[in-house]
Amino acid sequence: MVLYSHEIGKGFTSLQTFSSVLGISGISQRAFKDHDNKITDCEVESGEDMLYRTANAIRQAYAETDDDIREAIERGENPMIDISVSFDGTWQKRGFTSLYGVGVCIDLLTGLVVDFDIRSKYCHACHIQKAESMNATDLAVWKEQHDCCTNHHKSSKSTEQDSAVILWNRSVAKYNFRYVEMLSDGDSSAFKAVLESKPYADKAVTKLDCINHAHKRMGTALRKLAKESHLGAEELAG
Repeated sequence: MVLYSHEIGKGFTSLQTFSSVLGISGISQRAFKDHDNKITDCEVESGEDMLYRTANAIRQAYAETDDDIREAIERGENPMIDISVSFDGTWQKRGFTSLYGVGVCIDLLTGLVVDFDIRSKYCHACHIQKAESMNATDLAVWKEQHDCCTNHHKSSKSTEQDSAVILWNRSVAKYNFRYVEMLSDGDSSAFKAVLESKPYADKAVTKLDCINHAHKRMGTALRKLAKESHLGAEELAG
């Protein structure tokens, strides 16, 4: 029952209501929280395991294209591998008011997700505690023991740049990969943020432009030119 509630994003109160409708006894809030935390821990562990298995698959794919990498792996080593990735960010909702943002890196050779990072400007537990009007002393004690979900305190738009910096700067420690090429859309803010962070010291990161976004920008520019020059479709084509 707790798993069901967890999977659909509902909490203790919703589960109590559901149990009441079915005519069965519910569980205590403490028991619900304990089970919910265990489920979350299992999900996080499973997700990390999947990412490491994906990294191994990417490593094997590059070994098939590079004899030096293949021979190093056969010797039981974990060689540094330079890979090309696509990067993009997404938000909970459109506009720049979203409370959550996600940045994702995908290996271009295999099409597998290498890593991702979630930025959050909201913590439900903190919201509840503030609503309960705890005194300053109790709130300070609670915060010391609280594992806060908020990890982003800047604008919603900047979550993409921050995620990119985090992903690039942990790639070596996490996988022994260097993301030396970034394929992304026309917005270069994330790329600039990565360059400024210098994740690989003397190894440069280069930007690749997505042809679809380049096509879109070119089309927008041509339509604007046609409108400003009062050109018809035939004149523009000629």
